[in-house]
Amino acid sequence: MEFSYRVSEKDYLQAWKLRNKNLIGKTILFWVFILICLTLFWILASRQASSPPTQASEPHASSSAGQAGTLPASAPAPKRNSEPFLSPTRWAIYVAIPILVALLNFKKPLYRLYRKDPSMQGQFTLNLTSAAVAFQNTAGISSRVAWGLYDYWREGKDVLILSYKAGAYFIVNLANLSDPQRDELRGILTAALPKK
Repeated sequence: MEFSYRVSEKDYLQAWKLRNKNLIGKTILFWVFILICLTLFWILASRQASSPPTQASEPHASSSAGQAGTLPASAPAPKRNSEPFLSPTRWAIYVAIPILVALLNFKKPLYRLYRKDPSMQGQFTLNLTSAAVAFQNTAGISSRVAWGLYDYWREGKDVLILSYKAGAYFIVNLANLSDPQRDELRGILTAALPKK
């Protein structure tokens, strides 16, 4: 089976998400764990800041009666800070700003990588046989890779990746393929590699 396609910035981003699907889930779990820990810290710090200070009364000798007593009533009570350690508004700002910055800047590094990568530019011609995958690019790159060097394949919306055992992956754009062509491609891939 042979066909040609181009890889756009959108395809590059979608392929990255497809390849790192498990990593994205682990990253989300990591940040949820961090937020839970920070929330617990905030709750403990708020309770500690809002609780009244306790004073241990020490017995001391009274000059006139010789009996144990406490501090004189005229001693000024220590001032408490009326504001909690972190107010809910401050807490929301401290949590929301890093998340928003991360989400807004998520795509920029990937788009820069795409623009700097000459192997992604130009038109690809892909030829799949039962023995190997051969491709060439109008940017001057050509290769023939045996199926044994790939680990698995994964399909997304109009994008498919062939993942090498070393962790890298090859992007295939399916947007211009008809349904029978896609079925033929899936059949070749299923016979050669596991789908994940």
